[in-house]
Amino acid sequence: MRIELSEEDRRVLDEKVEDVTESDELSESQVRFARWTSKEAVVGSKQRLKQVAADMVNHFEQRLSASARNSPSC
Repeated sequence: MRIELSEEDRRVLDEKVEDVTESDELSESQVRFARWTSKEAVVGSKQRLKQVAADMVNHFEQRLSASARNSPSC
């Protein structure tokens, strides 16, 4: 699954990678790998995405339940 990032997000990630590695002498492949891993950290793993989705559903269901309890009966 490809994650689309805005140009601003890409710029910020690239700057952070550069900040971390500016004192190091890195090969081009190391720089590419560092950029990829920083993006992966932002996006997360499939398991993390599943957990976020489950949390959102749970939150929505709790709000619906609370709303139903608080609405007056006719």
